[in-house]
Amino acid sequence: MIFIGLILAVALSGCLGGNTTAGNNTTDGNNTTDGNNTTDGNNTEDPSVLHFFKNATLSGNNTVLNFEFTTHSASVGCNWTVTENRTGILNETSSGAITPYTLDAFGTQYWFFEGNQAGIVALNFIYVASFDDGAAVENMTYVIEVKDDKSMAILSVSSPKESLSPLPKNTVLENNGSVLKIEFGSNPTTGYDWTVSDAPAGILNMTKNDFNAPAIGLIGAPGTRTFEFKGQEAGSANVTFGYLRTFEAGSTTETAVYGVRVHDNMTLEIVSVSYDIFHFGPVIEYD
Repeated sequence: MIFIGLILAVALSGCLGGNTTAGNNTTDGNNTTDGNNTTDGNNTEDPSVLHFFKNATLSGNNTVLNFEFTTHSASVGCNWTVTENRTGILNETSSGAITPYTLDAFGTQYWFFEGNQAGIVALNFIYVASFDDGAAVENMTYVIEVKDDKSMAILSVSSPKESLSPLPKNTVLENNGSVLKIEFGSNPTTGYDWTVSDAPAGILNMTKNDFNAPAIGLIGAPGTRTFEFKGQEAGSANVTFGYLRTFEAGSTTETAVYGVRVHDNMTLEIVSVSYDIFHFGPVIEYD
């Protein structure tokens, strides 16, 4: 029995993603991803749900930076590309794709980077459709700092509103790394809003959870949900957010997981960032 989830395929010309990876990273600095996964593009939990994930992880005492993005097979003509000039600050040590087993299934593209020289650089990943003159389907920008000892830090992550993710996301460390600020596009008039579904007590202190209404003042227009965190105790923690209707079970459409390390002086480091978009659709069964 083959299950196929039919969702948004026409509107996006097939450039949607699906994978069994949930996109939740741990913060112990031991990233086991080596690019040799056996992803087959089939969601074993619910065949009517497709996942489109984007993971960024620091490992090896922050000396290795790994990106993993869901991608479609080459038959559809969509893939991720890195467009920013790295100007010698980062060294790409490995990249490739974990191809699906079937023609139209989904796979994973990955990149590994090491620090080459001290400095700050932006890595801009664009999911492009080659059949549409390279039109961008989604855009992710990571600002990375390489320190004198060649270790790295994720300073900010931004994702503007694009086709696959209707909600922009912006993350930045402020005040010399003492404040983690996370902004999500949100539209509570639909019943959906971002909530913190998991934040280990004691490590981080949430100092802000505010909704900013849209400036245009139109009823039903989306606004911005802002969270801010400060360090409370040295250690590491994963903070998980979900975009959902709190009154409706199983309504989550997006999740975001941030791996954060709090140092003894209460400064923060982002050691992993994972976004997972869920698309729901009817299921057709074929014998």
